[in-house]
Amino acid sequence: MDTVKGKYWELVELDPSYENLPDNILRDSVNWMVINGTYDAAGGEQFMTIGNFRSNENTNVDTLVDYADGKAGYLIDDIAVWEEGAISYPAEAGNNRAVCAINGDSVALGTSNYDDYFYEWTPSEGLNSTTTGRPMAKPTTTTMYYLKQKDFKFDETIDSVLVLISDRCDTIVSINNGELIIDNSQLFIYPNPANDKLYIKTTNQTKQLNIQIYDIYGKLLIDNEELIMENSIAVLNINNLNSGIYFVKVNGFAKRFVKL
Repeated sequence: MDTVKGKYWELVELDPSYENLPDNILRDSVNWMVINGTYDAAGGEQFMTIGNFRSNENTNVDTLVDYADGKAGYLIDDIAVWEEGAISYPAEAGNNRAVCAINGDSVALGTSNYDDYFYEWTPSEGLNSTTTGRPMAKPTTTTMYYLKQKDFKFDETIDSVLVLISDRCDTIVSINNGELIIDNSQLFIYPNPANDKLYIKTTNQTKQLNIQIYDIYGKLLIDNEELIMENSIAVLNINNLNSGIYFVKVNGFAKRFVKL
């Protein structure tokens, strides 16, 4: 409905799609107040009608401040409509990460970039964007980034991720709960980068390996795949992986590799 301006006010007889409850008087003059409810669609609707179309006699009134003309105005900020039962997701800043200070590496933050969601990252230093769900971070010092996310219902959630700057560029892989996870001299992988197969070699006298594969966002892709060792070497098929950077974790030790 467009704004109507005039000298005289006339009551418009309309049936709103949803009404505020009679006893829920909007008294807060400082903060935004939420009004929500359920609308049963009949099908074919092109718009929804909101507002108070009752007469003064049928409207509950509360006096907060005495004004000469006795009138009050309301501002509407955001309006959201969603299907009942729709699932919303909380903010996920991703796993703590580590980058090489010497090489000036960057890492991807966040785990998702949903439509109809609003993202705000702080601080902005080192980020290529502060309003996307999965920005790239290239900080010059160890930084804790905070993600404030507003979903399609306008519910806000907050999460954080630590990006650790390290000079151990030959061994750095990632961090978990602030603890640096590094390569280990007991684990070797080749070729790196790899096309379809990754060969894994360990110095441990073991006949079986438990493999986990993570993507650059820290998402677990392959969990506890068992490989049989032959002559201290196991072969991992990576044909199903897209091109990119991955982490392979073998019996507790981790290595980073690139899939071509």
